[in-house]
Amino acid sequence: MYETEIFWLFIALALVLSLLAIGLVIRKARRIREVKRQKKELEQPPVMPPPQQQPTPQQRQRERSRAVSLRARIAYYFSAIRKPRGKGRTEVEPAREPLPVRWVSKKEFARRTAIQLAQTIKDYIPKAALPISSYRFAAEHVFYVFLSIPVAVAAPFLAYFLHPVFLALLFVPLLVFVMPWLRLKSAVGDYRRATDAELPFFTVHAAVSQSAGLNIFESLCSTIGKGIFRQIERAALLARRYFRVLGLSPMSAIEKLGREHPHQGMRQLLLGYTSEFYSGGNVSSFLEAKADEHLRLTRYRYDRYAKDVGTIMEIILTTLLIVPTMLLMGLFLVPEGIVTLGIGFLSLGIPIVLASCYSMIRAMQPRDYTEYSSSLPLALGLAALTFFALIFFSFWMAVSLSVGVGCLVYGIPVALQRREVSAHERSLPQFLRDVTEFQKLNYPITKAIARLRKNPAYAPSFRRLLEEVTKKIALGYRLAEIDVRSRSWLTRMAFFHLGQIAESGGLSPKSTELLTEFITRVKEARDETRRTVSMHRMISLATPLILAVISGLMMGTLSGISAPQTGEAVGSALGALISPPPVFAEMSYAVILFSSIGVAFLSAYATDYTAKNTIWVALSAFLGAAAISLIPVFSSLVMSIIF
Repeated sequence: MYETEIFWLFIALALVLSLLAIGLVIRKARRIREVKRQKKELEQPPVMPPPQQQPTPQQRQRERSRAVSLRARIAYYFSAIRKPRGKGRTEVEPAREPLPVRWVSKKEFARRTAIQLAQTIKDYIPKAALPISSYRFAAEHVFYVFLSIPVAVAAPFLAYFLHPVFLALLFVPLLVFVMPWLRLKSAVGDYRRATDAELPFFTVHAAVSQSAGLNIFESLCSTIGKGIFRQIERAALLARRYFRVLGLSPMSAIEKLGREHPHQGMRQLLLGYTSEFYSGGNVSSFLEAKADEHLRLTRYRYDRYAKDVGTIMEIILTTLLIVPTMLLMGLFLVPEGIVTLGIGFLSLGIPIVLASCYSMIRAMQPRDYTEYSSSLPLALGLAALTFFALIFFSFWMAVSLSVGVGCLVYGIPVALQRREVSAHERSLPQFLRDVTEFQKLNYPITKAIARLRKNPAYAPSFRRLLEEVTKKIALGYRLAEIDVRSRSWLTRMAFFHLGQIAESGGLSPKSTELLTEFITRVKEARDETRRTVSMHRMISLATPLILAVISGLMMGTLSGISAPQTGEAVGSALGALISPPPVFAEMSYAVILFSSIGVAFLSAYATDYTAKNTIWVALSAFLGAAAISLIPVFSSLVMSIIF
């Protein structure tokens, strides 16, 4: 086994992963050290210089004369040894464009091609909210087209001397030339889909700000630099650019943004607001109606996701559980042909199914910007160490255990962070209701937070969060300036809304009531969806055991039939005919491991809204290792019972 190509391939892959892990550890350590230094500088209070006594005019004249005499003495002493350097003047060079843009600009044909290309793609750039120049974007791609021409010229020679597959390199310049349209259309689609998740919450933010006296332009600009609404912030930068650079009024900038935005809901919101504003309508009622409409749409999106992802998980279980079962059972009919199909299923079927199902789940899954972090270099390093430690005992056992150890090390911090996020989101609706009640008693939001920081109804981690916010408020920070250190996107967004309400001076409880109702109903919809989808995760844990039982049954039956029996020439010939191929055991181990890991990963991603929770993948990998070790036991048990 140790002379095979796959063995050395895994050895090389493990070495590459080890070097990558070491590099990532060094890079992350530097980044953490830099972040700590910046945070220390930001948290350190400014040191005020002690008050100094103003000097008299006589003292100022005396100090000035001393400085002049000191400069004269220095110039005299160093004039003999000073050497002239250069022309003695400072030259300021103009800003230079990148090399691709400069090269294309110097060539007449390339420049005209870049200008024509920029004219065709300039309408896509505002729709994607990209702060780039259309000419620079086009010039870079034209430069890459010229760079790819030698590759196309060399393609026929490579195909003649090496392999005909190199003829595909002839299409490289064409692919590079159409890449601007593909990139921009993909960016517009991603921007449109990402806006779906943020638009309902921004509508609530606009309605809350409007009740406090801020129009939608000011609501948009208030999101810049906060990191809460990432896609809305890009639209806000465009609106502010229209206001500052083009000289448009705030409502004209909103109207222009609404006409160019690719998302239909955002266009209706912005253009409907400007229409109500110009006609003298009630913009507060319009925004509240829009917030209620988007809330119903959000609930419908979560319900539809729960139904659609259930269908996708059934497809996954059918493909990665039933199809391998049929392949293993097909060994009774055509052993050699099934082995070929099995290798094709492992090399093409499982990757294609996993990639397509992951893409479908990601496309229909509501966006969640909750932040999780873990140490990828540590996980890769321990996985490589486990693989090298166990490779000399069993290859597939080493692969499964190394995957399990790596996923476990990476997933434990994420699981702890998810527990903290769950505690914050569980306490958030009650906290918002309490803030609303305090507002009804004419309490400012900052004093309400200070009074509620020790409420035993909240989770301990949420009380610690309120304690940190209260300390910063006591130091003189405004609530809108405080960076709430919570990984939960709902929690950070709720404090962002509260900060904007406190900043605008809105003391009416109507704003917080709207915010409380919206966040409570969204959280209920998310929890219900997770409960509906979580049952597929439990089914995925049984996949390796089911496949192990079937593999043991097939191997035991075929081994019993193919075993030589005394005086039975016909039975021996039949056994030799249907004896299991040598690669059957290796194929069974690979099917069990890859199928169980794939099902566990997709089910965890569909349930937890993140691919970083690898605890279930680690558990499935460990169960796969146990299943691989139990296949000989099942095989011998079947042989002893039947034969």
